Amino acid sequence: MNAASIILTSLLAGGVSNGMDQIQLQSTAIITPDSKKLVFAWAGDIWTSSPRGGEAIRLTYHPAPDDTPKVSRDGKFVFFNSDRTGSEQVFRIPIQGGTPEQITFHSEGSSLEDLHPTKPVILVRGYHDHSGRRPYRLIEKNLNPNKDEEIIFDANARYGRYSPDGEKLLIVRDGAPTYRKGYEGAQASRLWLYDLTKKTFTEPVKDKTGCRYPIWAPDGKSFYYVTSRSGAHNIWHHQFDKKGDRQLTQYPDDSVFAPAISADGKTIVYRHLLDLHTISTQGKANPEKINLYHRTTLEHPKSETLTFRSTRDATVTPTGLEWAFEAGGEIWAMDTVLKEPHQLTNSPALESDIYFAKNGKYIYYKKDNGVIINYWRMSKTNSKEFWWNAESFEHEPITKGAKPKSSFSLSPNEEQIAYVEYPGTLFLAKPDGSEARKLIEGWDSPSYVWSPDGKHIAYAVEDYNYNSDIFIIATDGESEPINVSRHPDSDYSPVWSHNLMSPLANNDVFFSCVGRFCT
Repeated sequence: MNAASIILTSLLAGGVSNGMDQIQLQSTAIITPDSKKLVFAWAGDIWTSSPRGGEAIRLTYHPAPDDTPKVSRDGKFVFFNSDRTGSEQVFRIPIQGGTPEQITFHSEGSSLEDLHPTKPVILVRGYHDHSGRRPYRLIEKNLNPNKDEEIIFDANARYGRYSPDGEKLLIVRDGAPTYRKGYEGAQASRLWLYDLTKKTFTEPVKDKTGCRYPIWAPDGKSFYYVTSRSGAHNIWHHQFDKKGDRQLTQYPDDSVFAPAISADGKTIVYRHLLDLHTISTQGKANPEKINLYHRTTLEHPKSETLTFRSTRDATVTPTGLEWAFEAGGEIWAMDTVLKEPHQLTNSPALESDIYFAKNGKYIYYKKDNGVIINYWRMSKTNSKEFWWNAESFEHEPITKGAKPKSSFSLSPNEEQIAYVEYPGTLFLAKPDGSEARKLIEGWDSPSYVWSPDGKHIAYAVEDYNYNSDIFIIATDGESEPINVSRHPDSDYSPVWSHNLMSPLANNDVFFSCVGRFCT
């Protein structure tokens, strides 16, 4: 029987007695430390079941795909990947169910690789600040949000797996896609052992067809991996103190995918063709198929609960009755009594830099889709609604062009807006973005502030010798800027006084300086 007929037979036989449906084509699976549960990804969610099979229970419920589950060493949490916030990030959820908690927040995303055996650290793979054909790096992320991430070494790698004592790391570099069965050549995947203390690499196994999916034995004296030296991708066992590797699975054709080992080292779970299987690591053993079923509707709920512990940006209406803030790359609003956040934006782009118009009619914000950064403004479709309970909104861009925008502000009377276009051009425009005009242009992004009457702007900017001075310029653009600090030391952070007895003469500008006494 060929593969096509196997799939067709499976689909036709999909219905199972007692109102259950069969589960097949799972992706990654793992056995909990107490060997009492199987955790796997299927149909875009994370599921749990008995390792022997039977009914599976859905652990996560979300339209975005959740995958790559890993169980914490104490068995209390399941860590997994999800792009529910617009980019792939790591979340965790209690193994008994609950609200997922976001762990990683990098704008370029993070893909879960492993959990450290002795520290509150997870291993992720990310692109972050690198570029090139394979820019991803292995990165340690502490579960304490106040601690920085740490790149393990400056080279691409994947399938990172900590040794039981946490002192070594098995990794895979390069590699042709797994569907290129039988490939031999320069792109074959190579399995390396990295010593985290000595910062050294060794290559414990090598094969012209490639080696991948490393998993440690619990004693740290050996590991298992997948190679196709036998004609198909099978599991092999390598012992550091012995020559010659032992083949564990004996499939002649179709391959083994994504194996994982139990905490006691006695059982390996993997996928072959459409189903999950287990095999004993103790001597010669035959694989056992895991038959899984579910009685759950695959529809996702219309609401979800999110937990945010901090925000980078917030603004309040002039009445003080409503707040808008950024969390998870989206804009939210809430009142000051019920304090129940209401989501205003929902897009893959990162929204930030929020400003309420004084009349409460608009919220101005910056939208970064990863390629273009521009400012937008939103309004309520029904102007009589509050922001915290409005049902629909209208969004319009107020800046245009491919160059990134930053440093948005409204004039005191809100008849004009100002923003900086990369690298250092300050624009003024109408509140809807029309009639945009350059006020100053340079290589350095100016730090600026409006005068209380809105007729002047004070700004700090560096010259070509990296010396910063304070300038004042009229917002009508009819005159040249005036350097009011004029000193070889750097001056910065201008602030206007609010004495309006005389619109200009008594409006002093205060600023900071370096290397001398300033007033």
